[in-house]
Amino acid sequence: MKIRDVQIVIQSRKQAFRNAAEVFEKLRKGEHTTPSRTLGFPDIATFRKFLTQKRIEMLHVVRQKQPASLYELAKLLNRDLKSVNTDVALLKQLSLIQLEKRKRGRTRVAPRVLFDRMQISIAIA
Repeated sequence: MKIRDVQIVIQSRKQAFRNAAEVFEKLRKGEHTTPSRTLGFPDIATFRKFLTQKRIEMLHVVRQKQPASLYELAKLLNRDLKSVNTDVALLKQLSLIQLEKRKRGRTRVAPRVLFDRMQISIAIA
């Protein structure tokens, strides 16, 4: 099985704009660019605000246990459903979790993580 990565980059906005400009220039010239799954943060404090220890644990549990519903995920994490829903909504906004609707009797929403590893890169220059 191929390992799928998500790249997390902590860099200044200036550097992020510079990287985007390079990609747009390649596209303008007709060069091929490989799409990447990259998530950027302007600093470590912002990164830590969004990817807390509990949210990283949630990603791990979803990937390993593949719960059939958000309720089941809350039980696996030993957390209340409201907090789990809040964290899932944020992780969905960041494209780190997908939600699948399944109908077996009543409709259930199952969270899914479609990557195997996060790689974190921190610019120091």
